[in-house]
Amino acid sequence: MPAPWTSEDVGQVGVAGVAATSNGTVTVRGGGADIWGAADAFHFVYQPLSGDGTIVARVATVENIHAWTKAGVMIRQRLDANAAHASLFVTPAKGIAFQRRASAGGATVDSRIAGAAPRFVKLVRAGEMVTASVSIDGRDWTSVGQQTLAIVGPVWAGLAVSSHDATKLASVTFDQVGVVADTTLPAGWQDADLGDVGIAGSASAANGVFTVSGSGADIWGAADAFHFAHRTLRGDGEMIARVADVRNTHRWAKASVMIRQAASANSAFAMMVVSAASGTAFQYRTTAGGSAASVAGTAAAAPQWVKIARAGNTISGYQSSDGVSWQRVGTVNIALDASTEIGLAVTSHDNATLGKATFDHVR
Repeated sequence: MPAPWTSEDVGQVGVAGVAATSNGTVTVRGGGADIWGAADAFHFVYQPLSGDGTIVARVATVENIHAWTKAGVMIRQRLDANAAHASLFVTPAKGIAFQRRASAGGATVDSRIAGAAPRFVKLVRAGEMVTASVSIDGRDWTSVGQQTLAIVGPVWAGLAVSSHDATKLASVTFDQVGVVADTTLPAGWQDADLGDVGIAGSASAANGVFTVSGSGADIWGAADAFHFAHRTLRGDGEMIARVADVRNTHRWAKASVMIRQAASANSAFAMMVVSAASGTAFQYRTTAGGSAASVAGTAAAAPQWVKIARAGNTISGYQSSDGVSWQRVGTVNIALDASTEIGLAVTSHDNATLGKATFDHVR
């Protein structure tokens, strides 16, 4: 297989598998008793996916070695036989199966719909969430399910084949294969973890939607821990966004628009927050290393519009249900430099868990 693809057997397959590509068609011959239970045996053609992204392919043909011969796309944390994974398979006689193991060594579960080859199959990773979809034509997609996995950082994404018979190889052909990493932020933006985060976060933007994943104990007290997607604000200005959703890792998991003096954990800041289950709030720290403070907003939850605005040293936070009529929640004076950072901040409020929020209408 050409770089960046790698092809190898995973688990106790019985008969060694093989893969090759020609004129856009990938032929995979894989053995193994199954991809199921607490450990798997199959042939895997894969490449690294460092953050969020998509693996898509058309399963053109599947050799009927067994009714449960499996061929499809997979996102896998590691190459161990018992690794956490999510996979969407086309089978000869059991339909389309979304199968997943949420954590290493755990049990495998599945969701099924009717269908057979040829079929397009797709997995989309957004943080710890993987969404599976199937299509006849590659344009109109039907969701098969979603699963939160214990996956952190880089994963492997690719094509998986198990014959469901450890003495035989099943031959499968794939075409229109693609792995697309959703890691690009608009020009002028950057992102980083700030403070002592337990799990590395990420940020991406596609079709006007920003996805920000972040762990961290909180944005509070004398120092913060969160993920920040931001750009430089020179002088006065504002940022508006609609918080479309916030993963409920804790009732005080936070998604916000923020103005921040510096990229240090204890920096002065002000932000307008939409929490997972504690309503909205305008929160701030007026000096580096000082205590944070809060002005309660309403009990509103996502989706909710938020705005943070700077006029000199006066910072104000606003919320809105429609992006037209705005309610000011709080105002504070902070001695800011002429150049600050403004952007989207997410903390899970649980340093052992990765939170996620999506923002749209960002300007």
